[in-house]
Amino acid sequence: MSSRLSFNIARTRFRPDIEDSVRKTFRTEIGTSFVYPVAVSFKTSARWSEPLLMIYDTGATVTLLPTRYGDAFEVKTSVPIILGGVVPRARLNASLTRLKLRFEDGDGKTSPEIEAWVAVAERDDVPPVLGMKDISTTHKLVVNPEEGKFYLEFK
Repeated sequence: MSSRLSFNIARTRFRPDIEDSVRKTFRTEIGTSFVYPVAVSFKTSARWSEPLLMIYDTGATVTLLPTRYGDAFEVKTSVPIILGGVVPRARLNASLTRLKLRFEDGDGKTSPEIEAWVAVAERDDVPPVLGMKDISTTHKLVVNPEEGKFYLEFK
């Protein structure tokens, strides 16, 4: 049995200072960028959580959650880690754990259950990001910018 979940691509603007700088330097507009938001539920001992809007980030290794979700999603066992990103000096303390999750699209269709590595940050000012470890091998990502949609296809 296979399923296909459908999501809308979100357009986002750059900060005004970046737009101004690009306009002055290159004499052109930088335009908008695309973001891939997905709704993800996490399994707790009692039930599936309400869907959390996350960014599907093909450049992120592990899924990242703000600290407030650690207790809500009943994280019991974890190891401390330090996450780095594009900027070498930028470091984020977190706890790495295993959680079960599933995608849910706007039509209420859900993906199969996926167990993945999730880092729970020690801060709340980080965005919820869906990383690719244990995620990318579960489905095919299909992007159709003309429609403003992307699809996750599960076998």
